[in-house]
Amino acid sequence: DQPRSRGLGDVYKRQTLDPTLLIGKWELTGATVNKIPSPRLDGAYFEFADNGILKTNILGSEEEGSYEMSIEEKKLTQKTGKTIEYNIQKLVKDSLIMNMDIASKKFVVLLQKP
Repeated sequence: DQPRSRGLGDVYKRQTLDPTLLIGKWELTGATVNKIPSPRLDGAYFEFADNGILKTNILGSEEEGSYEMSIEEKKLTQKTGKTIEYNIQKLVKDSLIMNMDIASKKFVVLLQKP
């Protein structure tokens, strides 16, 4: 009666987020819109400071604002002119995967620290 493996997806779901891993600059390495690879976000980045300040160009032009992270809900809220709520799928030392819904489209962004 060995416990069955649940796969990596379940491991990430159970993983507790370490907010200190978020700090720093993250560059987009891939993105999908409704599960279709999209070059639209090429060149996008997020830069998180430990004082809650965020710089990003995810919406096309560079913006600065603030962010909040909910460890329990695995959510990140961007507050730069427009408020965007991201679901954090994975956050490890050098890899960040988030998804969000904008204008009834489902975006998934894959980011790495340079």
